[in-house]
Amino acid sequence: MIDIFDNTLMEDTREQLYMFCTTTDYQIGWSDNSTFETRQYPCLHHTLSAKEWKETNFIESIINTDLVNALDGLIFDTATINLSFPSSIQFPHTHGGSTVLVYDINPDWKNEYYGETIFYDDAMEEATRSVLYKQNRSILFDGTTPHSIRPTSHIAPQYRYTLGICFTQPNFIEEAKNNT
Repeated sequence: MIDIFDNTLMEDTREQLYMFCTTTDYQIGWSDNSTFETRQYPCLHHTLSAKEWKETNFIESIINTDLVNALDGLIFDTATINLSFPSSIQFPHTHGGSTVLVYDINPDWKNEYYGETIFYDDAMEEATRSVLYKQNRSILFDGTTPHSIRPTSHIAPQYRYTLGICFTQPNFIEEAKNNT
């Protein structure tokens, strides 16, 4: 499952999220996979605190009804802003059993800037799909699907921002235990 949703958020929320991205602190983070050789290329990211996530009003600001329906019943787990730039190196990786929503934040983007999200086969040897980076676009997919980003071109804006949100499925057995 790889679903694309355009016109995701209300304009005010988009602007606030972009401004947050341009002013927040970033950490030198994890590498995209566990291979030792890739650790020399760490990602820059900002994991949102519970307070920051709540203040984004992301879920409440979704205007694409198909996306609202697709997220119905999923439980928020984490949200991370990923920052990349033309010399960034990204490797194929997965997000375990999560359902992942990637939201493209930059307010202006041209195809010539690159930065696509690339999906791979299970062996991570062949690309199976590429989704263009586009303002106000979201991609929803199974976290077990290997993916990465194509680095941006040298003519792209200095930074490419995406919001990666991981959701979990409800655990009906645990819910039943807690309700007894």
